[in-house]
Amino acid sequence: MTFLLDNLGATLIGGTVFLILLFTARFGQAESVETTVHYASSRSASSYGATLTRELRSLSRVVSLRETDGVFEFDARVTPGDTTQRRVVYRRVEAGSRDGQPLYRVQHTVDGALVGESPVLITDWQVEARRADGSLAASPSEAAQVTVSFEAAAPFALATDASEEVEQTRWATAVFPPFLRPTHR
Repeated sequence: MTFLLDNLGATLIGGTVFLILLFTARFGQAESVETTVHYASSRSASSYGATLTRELRSLSRVVSLRETDGVFEFDARVTPGDTTQRRVVYRRVEAGSRDGQPLYRVQHTVDGALVGESPVLITDWQVEARRADGSLAASPSEAAQVTVSFEAAAPFALATDASEEVEQTRWATAVFPPFLRPTHR
């Protein structure tokens, strides 16, 4: 009888220790995956934000004061050293959905030709022309800066609890294009 109770006690203690180790390893793995997703999302949003900032610095005249029906237009000097004005259009296009939330990509066209697309999936996108004091511009001639903000979804979905929301990274900036200032008009 003592032999049976000793083995049963050892089995219960061993099983408990095994389960504790199993759950600890699983929690560490899930935490590692979430950290990787957050890092990838932040990195891709930051990279795309830097690209947008670089493109908007060449802006010389806004055509639309804010994104309307998914489109924001402006004239810019696209090629360095070239003073030719080209029509640049950012167009938000649907790229599917994840967890019931629509996802978009932003297409970049120059003079009607598609030259690129956002590498990140975007859930929210706002572009606005503003005055130097930060208030919304009422006409293209008042624009002195352009603000861009977007929320980027994680580059891949987690296969975890279905009730979780899409991982998102918020990015925003105000760009003061040198050719948009009154001295360059």
